[in-house]
Amino acid sequence: MKSLNQIIQESAKADNWQAEERFTVFAQPDKGFYLPQKLFYIHKYQVLRALVKHLKPESIVELGVCAGSGANAMLSALDFKCEYHGYDQWDHLPPDEIDGELVYWDRFGIVNEIFKENNFETYTLTRTNTRDIEDLPQVDFVLVDAAHDYRNQYRDCVLALKANPKWIYVDDIIGPEAALAVKDFQKDFNHLIHSVDKIEQINGGCLITIKQSDVSSES
Repeated sequence: MKSLNQIIQESAKADNWQAEERFTVFAQPDKGFYLPQKLFYIHKYQVLRALVKHLKPESIVELGVCAGSGANAMLSALDFKCEYHGYDQWDHLPPDEIDGELVYWDRFGIVNEIFKENNFETYTLTRTNTRDIEDLPQVDFVLVDAAHDYRNQYRDCVLALKANPKWIYVDDIIGPEAALAVKDFQKDFNHLIHSVDKIEQINGGCLITIKQSDVSSES
């Protein structure tokens, strides 16, 4: 019997989907970090798309949206037929000098542009620090991809429970603090967890399937 990771890897490999480059990490001011590893980052978002396509959630919360690369991958898997709630600080960054010109990286504007081009309207975008969030809408799937230090990674996983989700997908868990936070979260909330699947991609992912019961009071 194939593991979930094997199913997702095979699906990602068979899918030729790639986002328009202007909506990817390769168009960011720090693209110099991503371009040498381009194939790995294309695979990362193909894996996220394949995972969402496999699970077919009807509603999504994303903690840590940035410029929408993850949102684009997830929603494209569902033909942009989904309820989506994105949370990020979207604080204003100083401009970058590119080819002698000052360029502002408007991450919030890029997310809105992705949605507009896909005629997507069933969404909310909330500017906030995740530590200031007291509650979340009830959804099927939560993507946790905000801060990756131990304290914030752990607390974001706990926050995800407030959405009473079927699945929590934690992205970028290769760092020691993030990995330990996810491990401790699994241990502390083991009574709510049905299964845990590691999903292979350059930064590491972990799908936590929640037992089908109301867990909002636990968080």
